[in-house]
Amino acid sequence: MKLIASLLLLIGLAACASYTPPPVDDPYTKQGWSQVLANEYAEYSKSEAEQYDWDSAKKFASKSERARSGETVMPETPDDWKIDDESKDAFDTARARLLAILERKNAKDDKLGPKTARAQLLFDCWLKEHSEKKTDESSACKDEFFYTLNELEQALGIAKAAPDKE
Repeated sequence: MKLIASLLLLIGLAACASYTPPPVDDPYTKQGWSQVLANEYAEYSKSEAEQYDWDSAKKFASKSERARSGETVMPETPDDWKIDDESKDAFDTARARLLAILERKNAKDDKLGPKTARAQLLFDCWLKEHSEKKTDESSACKDEFFYTLNELEQALGIAKAAPDKE
């Protein structure tokens, strides 16, 4: 009896050891770059609405809808915001670095795409919050933006054009 029980136990363990769970679907593969970018903008729009910033909520909801429909959605342009002259060059330089990343096809693939979408949203967040003189929120967006930007540039082999400063 013990022999039969031992054999059944070994057979059961062998069956467990050979089991491979089914692959988990990568949400990026199903969604693609535009959808991931749309989700980033949708979350930011929701955050702005929760702060009763209806104009910003509407602006970023529109960017989300355009991205979701497959339209190319670019990062905000500093000239469209109330940015002091002292900071404008830093925003222009940062945007140029982001655009250099966005021009790379593999920046939007399943490996780097989510990080690239996040960088684009963070640039817009930094620009928007800075224009409203919200230093804590601007600083948080800026810090995460440059951290993400540096990671992307390193992954893509892009030489950093300028130091990270405002």
